[in-house]
Formats: sequence, structure tokens, C-alpha cells
Amino acid sequence: MKPSRLFIGLRILASTAVSVLIILATVDLWGFLAPGVVRVATWLQFLPSLVRALTAFGLLAAGFIPVLALTLLFGRVYCSFLCPLGAFMDWIIAIRKRISKVKLQYVKPGVVRYFILAGIAVSLLFGSMHLINILDPYSIFARSAQALVRPLAIGLNNLLAQSGELAGYYGIAPYPFSLPPLPVLGVILAWLALVIWLAAARGRLYCNTLCPVGAFLGLASRFSVFKISMDEEKCIQCGACSKRCKASCMDVENKTVDASRCVMCLDCLTVCPVDAVEFTNPSAAKKVETDPARRSLLFMGAFLLTGLPSRSAAETGYGYPEPSAEGGAATPIKDPLGPPLPIKRKASLVPPGGMGRDHFTSACTGCHLCVAACPSHVIRPELISHQGKGLLAPSLSYEKGFCNYNCNACTMVCPSGAILAVGLEEKKRVQMGRAQFIKQNCVVATKGTECVACAEHCPTGAVKIVREQGGPGLPKVDEDVCVGCGACEFACPAKPHKAIYVKASLNHGKALPPKKGESVQNLVGEDFPF
Repeated sequence: MKPSRLFIGLRILASTAVSVLIILATVDLWGFLAPGVVRVATWLQFLPSLVRALTAFGLLAAGFIPVLALTLLFGRVYCSFLCPLGAFMDWIIAIRKRISKVKLQYVKPGVVRYFILAGIAVSLLFGSMHLINILDPYSIFARSAQALVRPLAIGLNNLLAQSGELAGYYGIAPYPFSLPPLPVLGVILAWLALVIWLAAARGRLYCNTLCPVGAFLGLASRFSVFKISMDEEKCIQCGACSKRCKASCMDVENKTVDASRCVMCLDCLTVCPVDAVEFTNPSAAKKVETDPARRSLLFMGAFLLTGLPSRSAAETGYGYPEPSAEGGAATPIKDPLGPPLPIKRKASLVPPGGMGRDHFTSACTGCHLCVAACPSHVIRPELISHQGKGLLAPSLSYEKGFCNYNCNACTMVCPSGAILAVGLEEKKRVQMGRAQFIKQNCVVATKGTECVACAEHCPTGAVKIVREQGGPGLPKVDEDVCVGCGACEFACPAKPHKAIYVKASLNHGKALPPKKGESVQNLVGEDFPF
């Protein structure tokens, strides 16, 4: 069984299509892509799909199953057909070959990848996603596109908008320019530079040294039905296949192929002058190299399948638990007037659909698709967040915006189940936190200035202005109705510290509906006067 060049063309087409779809998902400034299109691009990404299966069951979690089935049939086809970072490395290798010769050669298999896989398995048992967040190939690619390609798209959009205005055309709206926080951007750039350097110098070395998906699928590929192999009788040991092999897994001296490292790029099939390289059933292959280290480490696959805690029905979208006392209770601050009090948040705000800190951090791989999807730009990535449980994981920040009451975009794009799909009406009741009022920061109390900004812009009527004994009107929060959207915090004109802010709930609750007679604001696209 020998695939023709048509299959190599199919590999290039498939890997490019997946990569382009993910890039478009991060730079879609105008909302052209439907959420379903984004899911198509992310459904087959192995680690997010596996994490989702272990935290939030459903059809969207089944993507890793066909990938595993394909691996058991044909080896690591995911690495060359479906992995966007793999496609990116192939582009780097191709560019390097045009600039200068890349000296690729066989390298003996190492065990670093298995130690990394073991470390991930152990860390998952302790509820940590840090290693996955750093090493997952899909997340590296997606957040790199979010950090680097998206600003270029914004710049191009704004240039076209400005040019259109000069010509009298106002159909293109300018878009606010933004970059990730500098620590996050530094980590993204450093890791991307490492991937580029490894690809340019050593081909797919990342895939067979640091990538946990490569290590796991390498274990599975040991049992694949069809594999690349060398015909000992035909092979003349010219080394053409080894020099072309991106994975450095073809041992010409012993005429063997390390199937656990072969990424199924199929390039070797096109360069052998005597057709000694074959794509065959292993039962027909005469000699295929095996890695002895794999045998003792096969149990790592079982670790990955059991490492993450499963969630109950109440935590997988069928209803929100009531807010916990820790982090969720909102007690009005009744400090006497004095110097302005700085806001001290003990917990980071989790996006709607994230269920709360523990669920969110146990499933977030740091791909930042939710950051790109948020139209109000309040989902921001952080280097360390959620009391140290989140690495490169996003949280809500209300400095430059608020969570639109009539928006659930972030809940529709998450591939790992960290943010579960939530209908718009259900999202309007998700209680991410509760507003807190600090009287001594309020301009009404300190300057005698009339201000009703927080109450005017509350979408649920949770913030009301109350006058006591003829005094100035001060905000009062109905905590049961507050959803923690941050509209009041964003609108508050108090400086240097806000007089009202949202305190995060460690577990999302379900707010009561607005009381009858209360007007519910539509805040989509509305600008505040401050």
C-alpha cells in the first residue's frame, strides 16, 4: 500500500485549512465566522478535546476519539494533517530549506518526552494544568495568532477605516488596538521563538521532545495497523529518506523506522530512488524499530485518561451551584469616611460559562480564543491568575469595558470545556460576582456631587440610588439580582479608586431575575459619558 503524491497534497491542504481557520477565528473582528465554524477548526484538537471529555461530557468532547482511531490505523496523522503548530513548523522548515540546506539525519530516540508526559499525568492528578498550558501545540498556535496576527488585522482594519473616511466612506468601523499584557506577550514570544528555532535547526524536534500530544500519540502509534517501513532487500542505504525525514526517525544503517516518532508527513515516500520505503501493514513489514522505553511507560496513557476530575451534572451546564461563602458573599463596606480605599480583589473573575475558579482552571489550556471572541474586550489573559491556579489563563477585567448583558460569544468558542456553552437567557442569570460599594470613594459622599452612573448602567436594576433622611443619593446593591457584569464598575467616575466594583464568586451562582417593574437596560454597543 503506497500513497501517491495526492495524499501528500491532501496533508498540505488539510493542515493549512485547519491553521487558517484557527487564525481567522482569532482575527475575526467583524463577527463573520459563525461559532460552528470555529468549532470545526478546534473539534479535532487532541488535548483540548481530551480535557473537555474529562470535565464536561458531550458530543463536542468526542474529537479526540477519531484522532486516536486514526492513530491506531495510520500512525501519527494528527501531527501532520490536523495540528496547526505542526503545519507552522512545516512552513518554517520549507522556508529554511529555501534559504540554506537543513542537515536532517537520524537521531536515537530519547526519553525526555516520556518524562514530560509523566509530569503532566502527575500534575493533572493534583489538578494543575500548567504544563499543558505551556506545551499544548494547539494552544501555542492559537494564542500566538491572538497575540501577533490579531494586532496586524486591527491595524489593517483601522488603516482601511481611516482611508475610507478620507474618501467619504464610513462603512468600516475603527477597532480598538490591544496587545496582551507584557508578561504574557513575553512568554508567548519566547516560546514561539523556541519553536521556530527548533524547527529551523532540527525539523520536528519539538514534536518528539517537548510535545505531550506527540508523546501520547507516539505510544498509540506502536499499535497502528499501517506504518512506514524499509524493505531491507531493496534498500541501498543511500540516506535520501533520512535526509528528508523531519522527525529524524529513519535509521538507514539498520534499515528501521521508529514508528513512535514518525509524524506521517509521507515525504520519505517521494525521495527513495528504489522504492524501498513503504507504507505497509506491520505484519508484512520485516523489521520495524521499537523503543524499549515505551513499554515501561504505556501506563501514562491511562494517567491522562483518569488524571482530571469529572464534573457532576450541576457543574456541566445543567444548572449553576449556589455561590459559596468564600469569595462569593458580598458584604457592603461600611468604613467611615477617610482616605480613598484601593480595591483589593482576592479572586479573579471567571467568564460566564466557566462555572467558577476550580472548574475553569481545571480545563483551560490558555488558547485565548475567548479573548478574541469577546466583543467588549474584557476577557484578558494573565501570566498567573486565579490564585496561582491559572497559567496564561484569562480572567475578566473591567478597566476598559464591561461584560455585555446580551452577549454570550465567549461561551460558544471554548474547545476545552473550561467555558461551557450557555444560552443567552441563561447567561443573563449567571452570577460571576457581586457588586461592592465603597462609600468613602464615592464622589457623592466625598464631594457632594450628584452621580447616578452606576445605577443608570446596571442592566438588571441591582444597583439603586437610595436617599436617607434627605441626604445625598448613594448606591445600594441588591446582591441577589446582581450578575457581576461590571457595568457599574466601568461607569463609576471616582478616582483614583472606583467606588463600586465586582467581587468575584469562587463558584458561579444564579441571580434572581429583575423584579417586576424594573427596567432592564440593553447595554450592547452603548458608550458611557465618562
